[in-house]
Amino acid sequence: MTKFSVRLGIVPKIITVACFIIMSFALIKLTQVLLEGGFNIVYLSVIILLLISIVSPVFTMPVSIYALDDRLLLKKLLGSKTIFYSDIIVAERFYPKSDIRIFGSGGYGVFFGIFSNPRIGRYTALVGDYKEAVLIQVAIAGGYKSYVVSCRNYDEFIMLANNNRDIRTIILSATYPQVFTQSKPTLR
Repeated sequence: MTKFSVRLGIVPKIITVACFIIMSFALIKLTQVLLEGGFNIVYLSVIILLLISIVSPVFTMPVSIYALDDRLLLKKLLGSKTIFYSDIIVAERFYPKSDIRIFGSGGYGVFFGIFSNPRIGRYTALVGDYKEAVLIQVAIAGGYKSYVVSCRNYDEFIMLANNNRDIRTIILSATYPQVFTQSKPTLR
């Protein structure tokens, strides 16, 4: 078992600190208003939503990636994602270009959620630092699914993921290269 740590980049650090300060200030002020003015369901609801917003990124942050015998385990503080080597089509360096966040966090805590990229289409991100980002494409029925993760020693991680791929996915990527260059893949 090999462990790859996930480092938090400078952009998420700045965004997280700034958002935390702003939301904490708002939380304190709302609590003061609630305590001075008596019970108000609207203020209480906003306070609860702010508390959830402040705490939630901590639980979605990727912590590390474990390379086990037959799979990759993407560990978060709360939960994990498993990717089997037999499903990996390719693992390669990822350089974001004009990426759009569809749903998720664009830097508060980490880059987490569903994003879109002109070259690969939609992907699921679990990224602490895009300077260390790796694209993992996984075979699914009718095409592939893309994940972007980040970790220290990403070169070693890429080599490990590609060397443990199943022969079936290697043949698939050689037989249908257009699947991996289009944003909306179609197998014939």
